[in-house]
Amino acid sequence: MIFIIAGRHFRAIIGPGSRTAFTWFDTTVSEPFKVAAAGNGVYAARTVNYTVGAGPHFGVALDYNFAQPGLSFLTNLDIADTFTCIRQRFSTATTTLTPAGRPAKGEFQESFFWNEVPILNFKAGLGYQPPNHPNIHLYAGYVYEFWWQTGTESNTARSHLFMDNQGVTLSAALDF
Repeated sequence: MIFIIAGRHFRAIIGPGSRTAFTWFDTTVSEPFKVAAAGNGVYAARTVNYTVGAGPHFGVALDYNFAQPGLSFLTNLDIADTFTCIRQRFSTATTTLTPAGRPAKGEFQESFFWNEVPILNFKAGLGYQPPNHPNIHLYAGYVYEFWWQTGTESNTARSHLFMDNQGVTLSAALDF
């Protein structure tokens, strides 16, 4: 059920829904073989973390219209709790040689099924809708998003990964 509260200069939309969530982290570190041999012995390391999930969300959106026609202040708060499958892979290549004379390599893979990945999303900014063109929507603002447990196995918590994303956002939309 969605609630819409409206007044002369503002509108609030409150309601639940569903959200899908996907992430892909790929981190690779490498250095020349000779430098690694003189140091810690690791010349290449890679970590891959992939999540895919869905779950319920609840959002509140506020729209305050200024006296200037078409100009408004927009803010949005969204909270989601996704149930996610997490897949991780860690690999390392070292300067230690195998009996065949090749550098030793190792890989470890792990999957965690149906973990909770809570997500918080906040946006605030200015919107503009040209009075003569109500099907055009322009927006400039700030967005902040935080994802908990994107690489955490819920039962043992052997691995921890959190993600946040923030910055200026610009968008243009056309209704047709």
